[in-house]
Amino acid sequence: MKMKTWQSIAVLLLLGLVAGAMAAGGSVPVFPHEFKGSVTIDGSPAPAGTMVVAMIDGTESGSLKTTVAGKYGGSTPLDGEHLIVSGTAGQEGQTVTFLVDGVMAEETATFIPRAVTHLDLHVLTTPETGSIAVTSVPPGAAISLDGSTTGTVTNNTLANIPVGTHTVTVTKAGYLGASSQVTVVRDQTASVHFDLERETGNIAVTSVPPGAAILLDGADTGTATNGTLTNVAVGTHIVTVTKVGYLSASSEVTVVRDQTASVHFDLVTPQTPPTAAFSAAPTDGAVPLLVQFTDLSTNATAWTWSFGDGNVSIEQHPAHTYTAIGRYTVTLTATNAVGTDIQVRPRLISVRDIPPEPPEDETDYTFDDDGTNVTSTGGQQQISFNETAGNGTVNGDDILLSTGGLNLTIRTDGLHTNGTVSTGNVTGVLLESNRPAAAPLDGVGNVSVTFNASMNTYNPNLTITTSIYDRPSNGTSTSFTLAAADKGLNLTSTAYAIYFTKTNLGENDTITDAYIRMTVSPAWVEANGGTDAIKIFRQGDDGVTSVLETTYLGLDDDGMMVFEAYSPEGFSAFALAATKPATTTKPTSPPSSSHSSSSSHSHSSQSNAGDTPATPTTSTTTIPPTGSTTSTDSTATTAASTTAPTPSTETGGIPMTWAILVIVVAGVIIGGYIVTMRR
Repeated sequence: MKMKTWQSIAVLLLLGLVAGAMAAGGSVPVFPHEFKGSVTIDGSPAPAGTMVVAMIDGTESGSLKTTVAGKYGGSTPLDGEHLIVSGTAGQEGQTVTFLVDGVMAEETATFIPRAVTHLDLHVLTTPETGSIAVTSVPPGAAISLDGSTTGTVTNNTLANIPVGTHTVTVTKAGYLGASSQVTVVRDQTASVHFDLERETGNIAVTSVPPGAAILLDGADTGTATNGTLTNVAVGTHIVTVTKVGYLSASSEVTVVRDQTASVHFDLVTPQTPPTAAFSAAPTDGAVPLLVQFTDLSTNATAWTWSFGDGNVSIEQHPAHTYTAIGRYTVTLTATNAVGTDIQVRPRLISVRDIPPEPPEDETDYTFDDDGTNVTSTGGQQQISFNETAGNGTVNGDDILLSTGGLNLTIRTDGLHTNGTVSTGNVTGVLLESNRPAAAPLDGVGNVSVTFNASMNTYNPNLTITTSIYDRPSNGTSTSFTLAAADKGLNLTSTAYAIYFTKTNLGENDTITDAYIRMTVSPAWVEANGGTDAIKIFRQGDDGVTSVLETTYLGLDDDGMMVFEAYSPEGFSAFALAATKPATTTKPTSPPSSSHSSSSSHSHSSQSNAGDTPATPTTSTTTIPPTGSTTSTDSTATTAASTTAPTPSTETGGIPMTWAILVIVVAGVIIGGYIVTMRR
């Protein structure tokens, strides 16, 4: 009775609660779902006092605090036997989640009213992780995870990645970036692979001439200039072009995405070592002499000039001024990337001290003849002479020519004649003027100059020009005065001067053993001390002056007196002058360094006369070689020059000891006469 009464009361209360809930518009409760089981945290039993909360749709639906380590539900009578999870109508079948001390348990359950479920709960307080293996083609791409750089490149594995979904991105220069989502599972390795696509642009390649094969980074593209390479990866590339008969050429080109870069090549033929060559104009003239040098080298890219006077230049076509008289050797060194060549032209530039005023006469003597042809083989000069075309004859092994003002004897080692053409190797040339250089000069007369000399070769391009001046230049006059003093003479008067200019004289051409004959009026000779006083002076191309041994030959057909001198070193500048013995007492000690030794007959007008050293002649008389071709009037007489004794301690020309002796003898005679008269 009692039990039934309580049951009735409970039913009534329950019905009252349902009715109240419905009246209030709330959910109708349903029977709860009971749970029990073990509970662990990071693999260890959860300590007593751990709070376990059950949730449906994020709303707490039941909880308990454990009283026994590692278990929940039914721990004490107060807690009941199980974790009671309450729900409402409509929540049946929904997911029940569990929090253990606020950490979501791995396990979930489905809400079933009146059910009793044994469910073991596990929670991890440290993150769950896995790995991601990232690969790409090509490899070496930088890896980013969820937008952050990892510092790792493909192919590689990212470790300790929290479980869940992540975004992997790879980037590589020259390629488009790529991304992919990857799900990481605890303690597992997920894999993701990327086939990267290149970022590309184009390269337009042109050349002159066209038709050159194009190589990109050393690989043949199969395309020729002028053409465009497409779909070229962005970045820096080496473009090379090759064409038969031309040097290969390369250039670095940077390609930008979706743009076209351009590169052009002017192809050149294969380079060979240079050949040095040059010309100069003028090669002869008065100091200061401005000379323009012209490079004629082939395949040269750089030039070094040495002008022979200590000055140099690296210009291709330099101009240079020579400020001192002399003969200068010019050297050109031509270079390029594959070699060097040198041309040396000895004694190319002749700088002389010429009077500033115009000459009284200028006469050209030329060597060219229409019948001659000159070649050189192995350093040996060969001549062919056609008597029909030329102005000359053949005499034995000699070719006799009459050219512009000259008689030439070209000597050979044996002529071979075929018809009118004779051919042989040149061994030397004798030259002689067949017309004089002449000019009327006040106080000196109608002077004339003739000459003859020897040469080692025949140069048809050579021209010898004589210029007669009424006096030498001031500088040359000073040098002649010093040269006379070195020989114990005073230069008292100069009749005139003649300058020889040698145009187109070859580098290997030499003129030697020259004889020069200069005429002057008898009146001038008589007024200046007679024939013994007359000397011919020479200033060489190297600036060295000397007093030549001079011989009087007699009178020519015009009544002019002819004087001849021998010049071993050929033609240069000469003057006919009068001298007399020096009266100044000469010191017995060696002269100062400004003059040559007491035995020297030469003097240089320049202390540094170029690259040809000045060689002073000595007081020993030079004996001219025989064979002078001079022809003079039949009445001409040869006068031997004499040298007056050099006064020392003299009184009126009588030695002092003789004067004393005469006085003593006179005194004795006079004394004896007086004694006799007194007796």
